[in-house]
Amino acid sequence: MWPLTPKMSYPDTFLRGLSTDDCVSDGIVSSAAFQLHFEPHLLRNGCAASSVGWEDDGSVIDVMMRQEKDGEPQFKAGLARFQRESIDRLMKSPAFARVLSYDREPLVENPYHGNLLVSSTATKTQKRLLPGVIATQYSEIIPRLDG
Repeated sequence: MWPLTPKMSYPDTFLRGLSTDDCVSDGIVSSAAFQLHFEPHLLRNGCAASSVGWEDDGSVIDVMMRQEKDGEPQFKAGLARFQRESIDRLMKSPAFARVLSYDREPLVENPYHGNLLVSSTATKTQKRLLPGVIATQYSEIIPRLDG
């Protein structure tokens, strides 16, 4: 049953890791930060998922900044902070109702982990627009302090 978002409390903000410099253009979070993959083997409960870190407390920043991929920092361009309320508004909008949601999926190495979810039933137009629309909702970019 849609939406997939469980009836649980979520913090007011979440973070999205910015894995490459393409995720930020002219100081603005770009659609590259939310690439969606709808290949059947990558779907999670019929949805494309973009990982986020729920900002339950200040430790989520350290946890995400320490994440590595292939021995290198995973989020080379830092983190983007988003207000959950902005995603809630998109979820209720006529353009994206019934295709956008979020969840919480704690991992051993990241208890703050969750996902923004886009249903595979989204239209081609919705799939094309959502990465950019979501990206424009950021409230702050948190740069890496180690370069």
